[in-house]
Amino acid sequence: MNEHSNQSSEPVPATTSESVPAKTSEPAKGMAIASMVCGICSLVLFFIPFANIVLAIVAVALGHIHLSNMKKFPDMYDGRGMAVAGLATGYVFLGFTLLGFIILLATGSAILGSL
Repeated sequence: MNEHSNQSSEPVPATTSESVPAKTSEPAKGMAIASMVCGICSLVLFFIPFANIVLAIVAVALGHIHLSNMKKFPDMYDGRGMAVAGLATGYVFLGFTLLGFIILLATGSAILGSL
């Protein structure tokens, strides 16, 4: 009986397969998704004056950050297409906003010049 209790108190060495977890994590693409969502929302919510501009700027910033991270750590980041979609929609909205502002200024100066 003493011998049996002595055997059970000895620690059992862990095998290497149990101590090393298998790599099951997927590459990160959260910033790419956020960039794409912000870019699409900036286009859809074009009638909300300043929120859409902020969303477009956030989409461009997150898209550039994610693409930069993909270049530095290609095995840790994924979602290039979504990051590019966020960049494209953000830049398109900012371009339309700038074009609208230029047209507004030109129209305002033409109206004031005719008075």
